[in-house]
Amino acid sequence: MGLTLDWLRGKRIKDPVRGSAQIVACSRPARPAVASNIVLHLIVSADGVAPTAVEHECMCRQDRWPHQGMTLPVTLDRADPSRLKVEWDELPTHQDLIRQRTEAMLADELAAAKARLLG
Repeated sequence: MGLTLDWLRGKRIKDPVRGSAQIVACSRPARPAVASNIVLHLIVSADGVAPTAVEHECMCRQDRWPHQGMTLPVTLDRADPSRLKVEWDELPTHQDLIRQRTEAMLADELAAAKARLLG
C-alpha cells in the first residue's frame, strides 16, 4: 500500500543511493498490531548527498519499531532525499536484540567470574 501511494504521489526513487537516517523523533505504535503506520523525523545522508532533514511516513513491523537516536539503513534518491525507503529487513528484531544483550551480559559475567577465580 505504501509503495502504491508513493507511486501515485510521484515519489519514486529515480537515482538510488544507500545511506543512513538518524531518527530525531518518531511516532509510537497506535494500537497492538503486527505492523502499523509510523511517522519519522530524520536526518538522512549518503555519499554525494548532504545531511538533510526529512519527515517520512511508512509501515513498520512492531517487532522492529525504532526509537529516537537510532540510525536506520535507507535507500534514497540523490536528487530528492525525501524520497526514501527504510530497509527494515536489515534491522534486528526486538527478540534478536534481547538475545544479543543476554549473550553479552552472560559473557561479561563469565569473564568476571573467571577473573575472580584466577585472581
